[in-house]
Formats: sequence, C-alpha cells, structure tokens
Amino acid sequence: MSACALVVALACGIASIVIASTGVPVEEVEPTAAIDTDVAHEHDWAIQYDTVVHDEVSHEEVVQPVYERIVTHHSVCNDCNEIVDGHAQEHIDATGHSGYSTNVPVTESRLVSEGRIDVIIDEPAYEELVATGHTCTICGESS
Repeated sequence: MSACALVVALACGIASIVIASTGVPVEEVEPTAAIDTDVAHEHDWAIQYDTVVHDEVSHEEVVQPVYERIVTHHSVCNDCNEIVDGHAQEHIDATGHSGYSTNVPVTESRLVSEGRIDVIIDEPAYEELVATGHTCTICGESS
C-alpha cells in the first residue's frame, strides 16, 4: 500500500471511530498537499564518454625508377647514327648516306623497375574514448 493511500485510510478510520464513540459527525477534510515521493539518495555516478576519431598519419616516399646500362654491338649509319643491323644497304640506298660501320658499341638504358610513390603509414587511424562528464544512474543528474 502506498504512503498516500495509507494516510487516507487512517484518516477515514479515525473519523469513523470519532463518529461511533461520540455520535457527533466529524467534518470531512480533503487531503491537502501530495506526499513527497522523491526519496533522497546517494548518487551513483557513471562516467559519460565521447568517441574521438583520429585520422591516419602518413607520408609519401618517392622511389625512383631503376635502369641498367647495357652495351651491345651493332651496325650503325656513319651519317645519322641509326642502327642498321641487317638492312644497311637498304638504308644507304633510301637516304643517300655514305656508309656504315660494324661492331659499334652502343650503350642502352633498360628499365629494371618502374618508379612509384609509396605511402608510409606513421600512425594508423584509431578511435579514442574521452571522458566528458558524469551522470547519476539513479536520478539522471549530470555533472
């Protein structure tokens, strides 16, 4: 039984007893103020958190292409330095150049690995819980 209902029942019971013993009706009184139902308590504080997102920290490193030098021997036109292996006479006839040399060392660059840009991650992205305050789990008060 609630405290309010108990008070009303007791008041009615006392009025009945007074009427029965004296024969004089007692003036009925309306209950006045409501009974305070807020119960004092000791706060039970819970920590409140927010999530803070930290972005990845990175930098770029340029890796240069790698070439190797290769020396090969060819027949070369004496006028324009074009490699004419296997078709020297045709080149001379078509261009009117004076001649060619054989077994000429020709240095070439050959790509060994292509250049690229590497992304280096210094610190990965992560989430962090940061305390932002406290809330009472009983009454909801915040601090």
